[in-house]
Amino acid sequence: MTPSRRPGPVVVATACTLAALLLGYTWGHARGKAAQASEGHEAEGAVAPVKVAAMEQGKLEGRLAALGTIVAAPGASQTLAVAYECRVISILVSEGQAVASGTPLASVTDSPDALLSLQQARIDATAAQAQLTQTQSRYDLKLADHAL
Repeated sequence: MTPSRRPGPVVVATACTLAALLLGYTWGHARGKAAQASEGHEAEGAVAPVKVAAMEQGKLEGRLAALGTIVAAPGASQTLAVAYECRVISILVSEGQAVASGTPLASVTDSPDALLSLQQARIDATAAQAQLTQTQSRYDLKLADHAL
C-alpha cells in the first residue's frame, strides 16, 4: 500500500489563485456589459434620471418678490399742468400707494413771481376801469367823441 499524499501548499495556493482570477474575470465582464448598456441608453438622449409621482389636485400657493419699476399703461397716465407758475407745498400720496381716480395727489401754492404778476394785473385792471369810467362820463357830457 502506498501512503496517501496530501496536496502540497503550492498546489493549494495555485488553485486558489486560479479560482480568484476566474471569479474576477466573470465579475468584470458582467460589469462591462452593464456599463455598455447604460452608455447606449445615454446615447438615446437620456439626460437625467426621471422620477414618476402621482398627480394631486390642489391650490398652488407661492409668493414672488422682485425689484423693478411699474409704469402706467399707455393712456392711463395724466400730466398735470397749471396755467401759471406755482410751488408744490406737499405731496399727499407715497410711492407705490394705490389711489382712486380723483384723489388729490399734491397741494400747490402760487410762486412769489406769480403773486406779484397777479397783483400788478389787478392794479392795471383797476386803472383801466377808472380810465373807462372817466372816458364814459366825458362822452356822456359831450366832452369827448369817438375819435379818442
